[in-house]
Amino acid sequence: MYEIDVCYKIIFEAMLEKPVLKTIAEKIGAYTNSTIAFVTETGKILSGFCFCDLSAEKLYENDTDTELVKTLEDSFTCGHLTLSNLKAISQRRLIPNTHMVYMEPVYGNRGICGYVILITEEDDDIFFKELIEIMRQTIRKYLEEEQSQKVIYQSFREQITGWTLFENSREINEIRPFPEGNYIVILCQKEGVQDAELFCEMKQMWNYMYFYETPKEIIALCYHISESDAEDVYKIIESCGFRCCVSEPFSRLELCTGKKDILRRISLVNDVEGGNKMKREEEWSMQGLYMCTLPLIEKAGLHDYSIHRLLLEDERNHTELYETLKMYLLCGNNITVAAKMLHIHRNTLVYRLKQIRECLEIDFNDIEISRGILSFILMNDISRQSQGKEEIYETGTGFTGNI
Repeated sequence: MYEIDVCYKIIFEAMLEKPVLKTIAEKIGAYTNSTIAFVTETGKILSGFCFCDLSAEKLYENDTDTELVKTLEDSFTCGHLTLSNLKAISQRRLIPNTHMVYMEPVYGNRGICGYVILITEEDDDIFFKELIEIMRQTIRKYLEEEQSQKVIYQSFREQITGWTLFENSREINEIRPFPEGNYIVILCQKEGVQDAELFCEMKQMWNYMYFYETPKEIIALCYHISESDAEDVYKIIESCGFRCCVSEPFSRLELCTGKKDILRRISLVNDVEGGNKMKREEEWSMQGLYMCTLPLIEKAGLHDYSIHRLLLEDERNHTELYETLKMYLLCGNNITVAAKMLHIHRNTLVYRLKQIRECLEIDFNDIEISRGILSFILMNDISRQSQGKEEIYETGTGFTGNI
């Protein structure tokens, strides 16, 4: 029914057009009445063509075929193969009298670099296997280019599971059940990773992990963590030595996306601050939030003249009232703990707090006032860090301006 020479001609001509893969998928799919997808080893769909009229009430005589093609069409929209796709493809391969379903690997210099997926109503196995072989050879270099940007290597299902955890929470229920325990998310920037083997070492020390990569980030989920294991996991992460942001333990898998977003905010502060390589959510989530909201605060023209006065007092008299108040508020207004963190005597801290109260003329032990002051102290610090200056930056709780 179809001629392989015609397919050769279509692919050759498509190589002269852009985008190449999209042209090949569309023209070969239209000629052979097939649904085609070119997929990387991570599940990303580089290009695809769905041969059907999805507006029709029923696409094919067999309902299982209709469901399969519809799930692939949804994946073309989001640009990634899903766990539902894998499940549907596996089932269709085992069901007689349904579509011919091909999912053939493409091999590169570093093993499997992707797949060609082809679904057709036609029963011409010899022709379609020859066609798939031609397409495998044609798209190999594009898949290898994608593979060269990856740091972590996992199985195909593990790659798609990692993407599902952090980008497709609607399919969380499709993930195979995890062993009991809590979860911890790790996020690091690829530019801060000197040696990919560190992740392999980390997985050897804690075997229960999934990874997900973006062009700039590596995100990992550690699972099967008991309460007694949590600190051991943090020690393992810290021992690997790469700069990263780490969540606190949590118990609900659907929170992975939210944790990823929190750690991304913290990573903005991490880039500016330097210092410790591992930033924990408990210590840095507030700074991350302020880093994101700071442009809005600046645009609104909000200022805190009380914080400004404290900074001027330190500048004139060479005191440390600003840092003292910040540590006192960070320690929950606990004099004993704050004095220990500042390495000063408790009486010295009490005297400084008296000076601060006289300077600001406010009750910073009031919970609402203390939260407001601490918020703008942290934003002031972040602003100064981001500008790389030691100048006074006016922010705070005495609001002026409009939102």
